[in-house]
Amino acid sequence: MATLSDLLKTYIRICDSEKNVENVGYFQQTRSILMEKFRGVPKPLTETGGKIPFVYWLSLDLWRDLLQLDIERYYTDPLYYLEHWLRMRIFYVEHFEDCNCCEKFIPIWLGEGFEAALFGCQRVYSSAHEPAIDRSYKVLETPENLTRLKLPEFSDHPQMDLARKFYREIKNVVDEYGIEVGFVDWHYGPTALAIFLRGFENLMLDFPLHPGFVADLMAFIVEARMRWSRERDAFLGTPRPTGGLMYNDDVCTPNISPNIYTQQILPYEQQLHDFYGSLAYYHNCGPIDPFLPDIKTFPRIELLHSGPFSDYRTVGEHFHATSPIELHLRPEQDLISCSEEDFTQRLRRIKADYADLGVNAYYVRITTYSHPNLTTAQNVAKLQRWCALSKQILLQP
Repeated sequence: MATLSDLLKTYIRICDSEKNVENVGYFQQTRSILMEKFRGVPKPLTETGGKIPFVYWLSLDLWRDLLQLDIERYYTDPLYYLEHWLRMRIFYVEHFEDCNCCEKFIPIWLGEGFEAALFGCQRVYSSAHEPAIDRSYKVLETPENLTRLKLPEFSDHPQMDLARKFYREIKNVVDEYGIEVGFVDWHYGPTALAIFLRGFENLMLDFPLHPGFVADLMAFIVEARMRWSRERDAFLGTPRPTGGLMYNDDVCTPNISPNIYTQQILPYEQQLHDFYGSLAYYHNCGPIDPFLPDIKTFPRIELLHSGPFSDYRTVGEHFHATSPIELHLRPEQDLISCSEEDFTQRLRRIKADYADLGVNAYYVRITTYSHPNLTTAQNVAKLQRWCALSKQILLQP
C-alpha cells in the first residue's frame, strides 16, 4: 500500500500535469471556498474560448465503499483525513476526466454541523455516514433560553481543538512538499444556524409569531460569526483574502415566504456581506426563485449556486451580468434515472438557454450519491460516461 509520502508525491505530479494546468485555466479563483469538494469561480467564456467547465464528484458514501473509508475516523483523525483526501483526488483523476482542479492546497472540512456544535448542538458520528446533528436536542427549547446562550469560544471548545489539531498536524506533514493548508471556515448562514439551535418547526413558527425573538437570535448568530472570523484571522496571522460563505439550503420556498426572507433574513445576510466585503459563495439548493431579486441586491457575490431545485433560467436572467454561476444538475433526474439521450439534450438546452440569456461565466456541477437502483460500480461507470458526454458538448465552443 502506498505510504503518505507516496501519495503526496503522486498528488504533486497531478497538480503539475498538463491536464490539471488546463483545468485550473478555466477558473479565476480556486481556493476561496473551503468545503468538502472543489468549487471554483469560472472565467468568462470569452476567456475560455467558449468552453464551459464541468465539475463532477462522488458523495462520501460512495467513497466509503470504494476506499473502505471509516467516515468517523476521517473527520476525527487528521492524518487519516489527509491520506484519504489524497486517495480520493488521485482515484478521481485516474478514473474520471472532467475539470476538477488539483492544487498544492488542502482545505480542512470537518463535516456538516461543525458550526452548530460550537453553540452546544450535539454531533453524532458514524463510521458509515456523514456527521449529523442530533435534532432531538434543541439548544433553544424556549425563546427565553437565548439570554443564557454564550458566544462560542474560538480558543476553548472541543470542536476548535479538533480544528487546530487538523491544521497543525496536516501542515506539519505537507509543508516540506510545498503544499498549503486551508483552515476550516464558517459556511452556514444565520438562518441555517438558527434552525439547528431552535429546531425547524419552532423557527418557522417563530418568524410570524415571535419576530422580536427571531431578530435577537439572528443578531446573536451574526455577532458570533463575526467574532469567530476575527479570531480566525488572528490565529492564522493574516487577514481573510476573500469574502464570506453563505450556505442556506433551508432558506427556500415553500419553507420561507418572500416577505419573511426580505424582512427577517436578508438584513442579517447583508450585514455579513458588508463585514466580509463580499460573499465568496452563495449556496442554496433551492428553490429560491422568488428570492432572486433580493439576492441580487448584494453588491458582490463571487460565485452564485444555482441549485438543482431552482430554475437555472431564472437564475441566469437575474445574474447573467453580475455573478458567475455554479449550475448544479439534478442528481436523480439528470444522472441516476437519466438516459444518455436525455442527458445530452439537457446539456445542449442549458448551453443554448444561457447563450440566449447572455450568461458569460458559469460551470456545470453534479454529485452522484449512493442509490438503491445502482451498485457502486454502476454509479462510477455512469459518472464516467457522463464525463465523456459532457466533454463532447461543454468543451466544444
